[in-house]
Amino acid sequence: MQKVVKGQVVLKHEEIEDEIHVIHNKIGIIETILNRLENNHLAHMEKDIDKLGADVKEVSGRMWGLVIVGLVQLCAICGALFVMVMNNV
Repeated sequence: MQKVVKGQVVLKHEEIEDEIHVIHNKIGIIETILNRLENNHLAHMEKDIDKLGADVKEVSGRMWGLVIVGLVQLCAICGALFVMVMNNV
């Protein structure tokens, strides 16, 4: 039973204990959810980010390989053109 004393709600001792019990239960539920998020979801996200980083490194290596192949081909074409020009002079 509640009674109002100058704008304040006064609860009986049993009601206060019930409210404390409800709050403890809610805190337990929140801790469980946070634990699940930390251990399951964040761990999976960390693994995905690590995998993505490895994929980016792999793609970066491929890109450098293509750049090197392109430069080698460009040098070969320039060398061939230089030799052709020098033979005609």
